[in-house]
Amino acid sequence: MKRTLSFLIVGTLMISTTAAISRAGEERPDQASSGPMARPMHGPDPIALMQRALHRLDLTEAQKQQIKAILDAHRGGITEARDARAASVKAFSRAVQAGDEAAIRTAGTALGNAIADAAVIRVQTVAAIKRALTKEQIQRLEAMKERAKLKEINAFRRHEDKAQAEPNDTK
Repeated sequence: MKRTLSFLIVGTLMISTTAAISRAGEERPDQASSGPMARPMHGPDPIALMQRALHRLDLTEAQKQQIKAILDAHRGGITEARDARAASVKAFSRAVQAGDEAAIRTAGTALGNAIADAAVIRVQTVAAIKRALTKEQIQRLEAMKERAKLKEINAFRRHEDKAQAEPNDTK
């Protein structure tokens, strides 16, 4: 079971990265100008997503102010990490399209570092936010995270099932 879950998570990450790379150079005239999806080229706005999740936790006014201060303090780093990751995805995509192995390896390393930097900032921000929450709120937040993870795994499974069914449909 653990091995299957690990495979599913790695597969999902590979699919997400492939999709991001394939869309890296696309222009989208229908981009939203505000809200959690304001910058789809970079993915959803992580601060807006955090705020949406935290909104479901029935925060006190003091907690809201404390978390707002935490998010404001981390906003620059989060934005910088997201933008660096997006730039790295584009550079990696260009290197792959050019077929230059050395450039692919260099861009791949830079992309890995950008993803790691974004993850570190996210972990630091979430840890700071959790310090402002009660034990019950942390449990509710973890349950939300688990439901989101299961939703992603189920979407991956549906995608796999559909991909496996398609070759049989052509007979």
